[in-house]
Amino acid sequence: MKTERRRHSSVCGYLTVYLALSLGVLLPLYFALMQGARENAVRFRTVCAADIAGTSALGEYHRELQRQYDLFFIDTSYGTGAPALENTARHLKDYMNRNYEMTGLIGVTKRRDFTAITADTPAVLQARYITDSDFRPVRQQIYAYMAADPVEDVIAGALADIDQFQGFSLESGEWQSRRDESERALEEARRGQAELRDENGEEVPIENPGDAVIGFRGTPILNQVITNLDMVSQESIDLSQVFSHRGAAFSGSWEPENTHDYPEADALTADEYILEKCGNYRETMKKSKLKYQVEYILAGKAEDEQNLEAIARRLIIIREAANCMYLFSDEGKVQEARILSLALACCLLNPELEQVITPVVLFAWAYLESVQDVKSLMAGGRVPLLKDASSWKIPLLSILVPTIATRADSGGSGLGYQDYLRIFLFLEGRDVKTRRLLDIMETDIRKTAGNRLFMIDGCIDAFTMQADVRDTSGYTYTVEEEFGYN
Repeated sequence: MKTERRRHSSVCGYLTVYLALSLGVLLPLYFALMQGARENAVRFRTVCAADIAGTSALGEYHRELQRQYDLFFIDTSYGTGAPALENTARHLKDYMNRNYEMTGLIGVTKRRDFTAITADTPAVLQARYITDSDFRPVRQQIYAYMAADPVEDVIAGALADIDQFQGFSLESGEWQSRRDESERALEEARRGQAELRDENGEEVPIENPGDAVIGFRGTPILNQVITNLDMVSQESIDLSQVFSHRGAAFSGSWEPENTHDYPEADALTADEYILEKCGNYRETMKKSKLKYQVEYILAGKAEDEQNLEAIARRLIIIREAANCMYLFSDEGKVQEARILSLALACCLLNPELEQVITPVVLFAWAYLESVQDVKSLMAGGRVPLLKDASSWKIPLLSILVPTIATRADSGGSGLGYQDYLRIFLFLEGRDVKTRRLLDIMETDIRKTAGNRLFMIDGCIDAFTMQADVRDTSGYTYTVEEEFGYN
């Protein structure tokens, strides 16, 4: 019995020594594994928290910009009027630390798990602003929006109108030069005409049948083409406070790697977006500051009335060129003008003056027809791009009373006011249109609650964040990720 007890005691002693020696090896391994697990947990949770924080930041897109214009951008001022990437960084930090807290558990408030991670304020290393790369971000998002509802049929029709329009629009300056030359020729004939006297011995001057139209042409253009000027908007903006005149305070050249694959919207697609989202003289929008927004994009004036006047003047010039092309080619109407001119020349006892008077009469007639056309366009009517005898409205003798000769016609066929705006937009420079479109967005959003100081150039659609985290053991980890609207 004593021998068995000694053996048992000896075995226990060996086990104790073995376990003691084993623990010396196992405990460091255990703690190393625990530390490794802890560090892996820190890294995993940090990557998850950073991903959630970045996605949450993207979820803070500007609501009014999305509601009114279907664009997704983060306003880095967050309503303060002072855009800065540091603001976005603070939001990222708040989201990360919220994901490290165990606040989702019942009865637990602001407690942390065994990793006890805290995040320093992340750095936003790079960001893509709405104005970067010649406005590529906004044009890409416009394409993404327009691609959801294809407008190929509208664009095809616009291309046909543009092709036809470009066929004669370049000649508008030539027709104006010819008109001025004809009026100068008649004036020289007046001065060079030998003195004529009637039976009473009084001098007989050479009368210009186009004088009434020439005087009418010198009146304000809106008085000529709009019946009720009281209906014209008097809204205006301070140009010094809008983006295109203020200049971009925030810009860069960084392109995110994980950006969407959308191309930039082409000219016609971008134009259709402008026509859909912006008001004009025929279709104003309640949300807008300026009522004639498309006209502003084309003319860039501070006041609605000024922008409308610029478009009306452009329409008159275009319509005058088109009407001159037809009128001078219509032998019947040219003969009418010759008869009137010859009758006047015969009264002056100088039939040769007919050749000088006839062009003046034709140009006066074409201008009055152009006023009729623009009046109709402003009233919602349509006018053929190039007229014929059936679509000509104004009789010849109306040139003697131009102030009452024209009237708005809301019917007709051909191009309407918006069709001409579409053509003018196509002919306008891409960057000019985009800059002024951002002006419109900025001024409209400033009308909404909490956005009085909104700055469009402070908006971003992608960024790279770098976050440093640490736990209570002193372990630190850095994560860098890129986020954007894909």
